[in-house]
Amino acid sequence: MDLAELVQNHSTLLTSSTIEGLPEAWIGIVDDLCKNVTEFGTEAKFTQIAEEHGCMRIRFEVDNLYRAMVVSCVREAENRAMRTCQKCGSACEKLYKRRTVLCGECSK
Repeated sequence: MDLAELVQNHSTLLTSSTIEGLPEAWIGIVDDLCKNVTEFGTEAKFTQIAEEHGCMRIRFEVDNLYRAMVVSCVREAENRAMRTCQKCGSACEKLYKRRTVLCGECSK
C-alpha cells in the first residue's frame, strides 16, 4: 500500500496533506489506526500524522464522547512507530540515528 491508497481507503479520516512526509514504512501503522478508530463509529478526523524527531505525531479532532478511545488508539500507533524502522518497516528497538528510528541493518 502507498500513501495515495491509504488516503483513498480512509478518506473520511484523513487527506493527502494530513500525512505529508510520513515515512512509507509507517503506512501499515496508520492503516491499522484508521481501522481501529472506524470501529468506534465516531466522526474523528486526523488533522496531522507526521514524523517528528523520529516519532510519529498524531493530531486529531473528535467528539468528547469518543476522545478517550481515540487517544488510546493514537498512543498505541505512536508507540508502535517508535519500534518500527522508518526505512524498511521491520520491528526494531528504539534506535535514533539523526533522529530517525532505524533497525540494525538500515542504520549501517
